[in-house]
Amino acid sequence: MPTCQKCLTVFPNRYRHPITKEIHNLCSRKFCIECSPFGEHNTLDITVEQKQLVNRYCPRCKETKLVEEFHNRRNGKGNSVYCKPCTSDQTLARQRKLKQQAIEYKGGKCSCCGYNNYNGALEFHHVNSAEKDFTLSMKSISFENAKAELDKCVLVCSNCHREIHAGLIKLC
Repeated sequence: MPTCQKCLTVFPNRYRHPITKEIHNLCSRKFCIECSPFGEHNTLDITVEQKQLVNRYCPRCKETKLVEEFHNRRNGKGNSVYCKPCTSDQTLARQRKLKQQAIEYKGGKCSCCGYNNYNGALEFHHVNSAEKDFTLSMKSISFENAKAELDKCVLVCSNCHREIHAGLIKLC
């Protein structure tokens, strides 16, 4: 259900007009019926008023910012705790930590040529693609849950990975 950007109340996806008895789809509305009734066209004034009144504090960067600078939660209940840049930084740090743990778990270097200069150039190749449950980079999981999938992979550098897929080299 959507959340009103002015009064922050959750309102239903559908609305039955009391007089005309028509059912209106409210999924794409930014404001509830009380804040922006049908036919009033007053959303510009509401948006300006909201920008002046609603601020949130981000505990990570310790700054007070407009509510628009925070992601909406998936469940529709308010905004995230951290602002958008802090959320992105936190996600990137978590992903890099997980990759570092996975690289260390698989030996820390390319299993074909021994490359280990830059973690961004190291990749995980599934030995048997039929056993592949998911792509490691596409799931937000803990390291403990990733170990089962890592056991189906070998660590290779990006050059060796391309050559493996091209059939130029066999797994070492």
